[in-house]
Amino acid sequence: MGQVEDADAVDPLAGALKDREPDVRVAAAWALGQIESSRALEPLKAALQDESRDVQDAARWALNQIDDEDRNVRVRVRPRVRVKKGI
Repeated sequence: MGQVEDADAVDPLAGALKDREPDVRVAAAWALGQIESSRALEPLKAALQDESRDVQDAARWALNQIDDEDRNVRVRVRPRVRVKKGI
C-alpha cells in the first residue's frame, strides 16, 4: 500500500498499527512513512510506545519521512546495540 502513496490508505494503515502481529504493525508503519501524510503523525507517535522494538523503530523511521512543519523535531532511531555485562 505504501508504494501507492495514497492518503486514503492512512486510516486503514493506522488501524493496522494495532494488529496483534508485530510484522503487520511494522509493515503498516513503513507504509505510512512512504505515504508521508501528516494525518499519520498521531498513530505513528502512539506506535513509539509499542511493545515491539521493531515497531518502535519502524514508527521512528516513518515519522522522519513525514515533513510536517508543526513537528519541528526529528525522531532519532536508536541503534540496536546490546551490551553484555560481566565481560
